[in-house]
Amino acid sequence: MAATPGSPGIYVSSTAEGRATNIPVPTSVAAFIGRAARGPENTPVTVVSWADYERAFGGLSEGSAVSYQIQAFFANGGGQAIAVRLFHPPVADATACIVVHGQPTGPSFEILAANPGSWGNALSASVDTKDITDTDARQAGIARSELFNLSITLSEAGAPAITETFRCVTLDPKGATHYLGTVLAQQSALVRYDPQDALKSVLGAPIHSGQGSGGRDSAPLDLADYLGDEVRKTGLYALEQAPAFNILCIPPDTADGDTSPYVYQTAANYCAARRAMLILDPPKLWTQQYKAGQLAKISLDALGSFGADEARSSVVYFPRIVATDPLQNDATRAMPICGYVAGIWAQTDTLTGPWKAPAGITTPINGILGLELALKDSENGVLNPLGINSLRSFPMTGTVVWGARTMRGADVLADDYAYVPVRRTLLYIQNWVIANTKSAVFEPNDESLWAALRLQVSAFMDGLWKQGAFFGTTPSQAYFVRCDGSTNTLDDIASGRVNIEIGFAPARPAEFVVTTVQLVAAAAG
Repeated sequence: MAATPGSPGIYVSSTAEGRATNIPVPTSVAAFIGRAARGPENTPVTVVSWADYERAFGGLSEGSAVSYQIQAFFANGGGQAIAVRLFHPPVADATACIVVHGQPTGPSFEILAANPGSWGNALSASVDTKDITDTDARQAGIARSELFNLSITLSEAGAPAITETFRCVTLDPKGATHYLGTVLAQQSALVRYDPQDALKSVLGAPIHSGQGSGGRDSAPLDLADYLGDEVRKTGLYALEQAPAFNILCIPPDTADGDTSPYVYQTAANYCAARRAMLILDPPKLWTQQYKAGQLAKISLDALGSFGADEARSSVVYFPRIVATDPLQNDATRAMPICGYVAGIWAQTDTLTGPWKAPAGITTPINGILGLELALKDSENGVLNPLGINSLRSFPMTGTVVWGARTMRGADVLADDYAYVPVRRTLLYIQNWVIANTKSAVFEPNDESLWAALRLQVSAFMDGLWKQGAFFGTTPSQAYFVRCDGSTNTLDDIASGRVNIEIGFAPARPAEFVVTTVQLVAAAAG
């Protein structure tokens, strides 16, 4: 309350700032890991459209099954993805080098593509000294004769040319902010300059003046490429550099291959720790067993051994989709499905929320011709109770997602997190509470703090209930929030802990809709 001055002097007033915040948290940021045509290695890059991905990673590539899945993600409703490019060098150095001859008066030097791959062979470079003045030299603090302009052009077949121009640069490190190495590192997406690296790269490689050469695409990825190193933040652990993701997709290295069960197990463990979900592609073995009439042999065991929490954070769909491949003259081929499903999850979140099952006739799969296998109701009925979700094609509705169970969804387990929306709702609540209660850190751990936290979290839960996230006609039936002396003991207070207990009644999907039809005999008359 503002003070009301009654006499000359200095007056101080204060206002109480509420602790409550409402920081939105994402629910459907999808991370993808695999080979790409170009782009930084082991570095998570956020893209918000397919055009974004094309600019950063070069678009579809025959050696990049993951590129097709990222395209499918955006085509099916995805809004934000994180791409991590993995690269397995086929030779000692697979980065293209460009030898630039600034004849007749300019410098001669070597520059390297910003990252490895044959894409760098489509780079070209030229130098000139046009419009460089004495004023430019004074500002650079270097002789005018040491300055030049550099132009870099990337001309890939079927794509618009990309040109970068750098004015008044120098090979002399004394040029500070004009030094070529510094300028390219800070401003170029295409090339880098380091005399030592460039010289090593050109040894034994064909030299073409002004044109990139020596670039090689990644060899097939191996287990070590995917698993990476947690300390160096490579492979799967490159995502440690990403702020948040909710869905993880690691499609097979090749469209007709399998992702290693060990990669999936490690990824599932990582997702459980990061409060995210893993979407798995079905193994080829399942297709072979189905075609051999051995449906009963299909089992989650083919994907490896998962702990309970890892299985609750993992979801698998069957069979694979069939689509045309624009890089193979629109030939028809079976492909993985994780990116398609991740896009449908994101679309469902946008339209309703993570508490809605991303399945049903409202979830048509875009950009496909159909499915590799046509499951019948009876076959669907065998897989669903095992925790294997089906993709189905129906007249009028097309191909849709027809299952919403986690890998703990087997009937025999009767797990609390058998359903995808239940698990994702829990993760959403956890992520929101973590993001929005940080203001409580270092506050006095007493009833005042507990009351503020109860009010803040209850308001959030009430908002979810009103949107239909929980089962129950009243708040008390739908959820509860406890943060008081019953959840915070003297030992908790002494240890600096604040415990908030949250419970909710999940709105589980209606898998089986049973209709009873009764015939009433006409009265005898």
